[in-house]
Amino acid sequence: MAKYGLKKVGNRYFIKGWRGPVLTPGGKPFSARDERLANLVCEDLCRYGSNPTGSSSYVTLHATYTDFGSKVPKSELMGNILPGYD
Repeated sequence: MAKYGLKKVGNRYFIKGWRGPVLTPGGKPFSARDERLANLVCEDLCRYGSNPTGSSSYVTLHATYTDFGSKVPKSELMGNILPGYD
């Protein structure tokens, strides 16, 4: 399985693989301001791979948010996501 790691740039943690930055299906780099979230995504990338449709993981959640969720008000998005993770 491929290895993934973090690269801090400014106040964001970008996820990188052996080929370079890991991109979402929408072509955006996986990144997070929270190091813990970035680490969770890295762990799930190692466990499930980079295809966000292949599992129900932080990879899926983060790719969906990065590509689509940023267009939705944060309060509405969190209200829809958090109940599934309680």
